[in-house]
Amino acid sequence: MKAQFGTGIVFMAALLAAMALGGSFYEALVVYPAWSASPPASLAVLQGPHAVDSTLFWILVHVTFEITLVAALALNWRAPRRRTLLLIGLGVHLMMRAWTFAYFVPEILAFTNTPPGGPFSPELAARVSLWGTLGWLRRALIAATSVLVLVALTTPANQGEPEVCRERPRPDES
Repeated sequence: MKAQFGTGIVFMAALLAAMALGGSFYEALVVYPAWSASPPASLAVLQGPHAVDSTLFWILVHVTFEITLVAALALNWRAPRRRTLLLIGLGVHLMMRAWTFAYFVPEILAFTNTPPGGPFSPELAARVSLWGTLGWLRRALIAATSVLVLVALTTPANQGEPEVCRERPRPDES
């Protein structure tokens, strides 16, 4: 029963990781082109009462994923292969989150606060372009985390356990 619950939590983590990856692609292919088209005028998409704001989505997905991933680690700690995959996934995810808070969040806040009525600035256009380019590297980290959690899900809970930990069939005594 505990193994099934552990697998269920890894399944939830895989779903949340897939949501993060899908949301990331949606933003890259739909949202980013809209606000990056011709800065600063196009930055109006990020401002005002009808602004595109995905902050709530990202907070909910990431926090729920992180809680679920830690629970998956706890429930699968005695499954060495799963534990390793989940720990690496957590490490990659934490690296991506640190980079997000160090670079992406401050930059998007700066873009959000840039008046859209100003003149075209090659410097601003270069910053917006760099943000988009680096976003693909961050997306690769999100994809790596997703793959690691998915591989953990498809790995049997007892794979990689030492032989003494596995249940052996008992020979018939007849």
